[in-house]
Amino acid sequence: MQDKINDFLLHQTSLKQSSKETYRNKLLKFLSVLDNEDHYAEKDILNIFETDWFKNLKISTQNLYKKIVRLFLKHLGLKYEYIKTINHDPESIRIEDIPTKEEINALLNNMPRAMDRCLVMVFLEGLRLNEARNVRIRDVVDKKTNN
Repeated sequence: MQDKINDFLLHQTSLKQSSKETYRNKLLKFLSVLDNEDHYAEKDILNIFETDWFKNLKISTQNLYKKIVRLFLKHLGLKYEYIKTINHDPESIRIEDIPTKEEINALLNNMPRAMDRCLVMVFLEGLRLNEARNVRIRDVVDKKTNN
């Protein structure tokens, strides 16, 4: 199994090393649940999606596992189309939970440190954690006003 995973990761040329490690760890965890780690039957994989372990994961984590397993099976030349991601429930996001432009401006205007304002703006843009780690104040602060 390790050889198959290593070969799979070797072909994921667009991924950073940190993403490859995430893929490796997720694949190892997922495949360890299989009775036979070298046997990828559709029914066995679908059964994993029904386990308490899998169902207790956040939806975004479940989708990440599914994405990685789909790519892995595709790489092996096996059927993978049956693995469907989960759509987020639109009812779980209420319009009143989304801050208005005025609320966001009030929040930003009451933050004395540029770094704090920068972090809020970064998260409002929806950057991923790895992207946010690389953001510098100069990337978001207006050079003319220093705000």
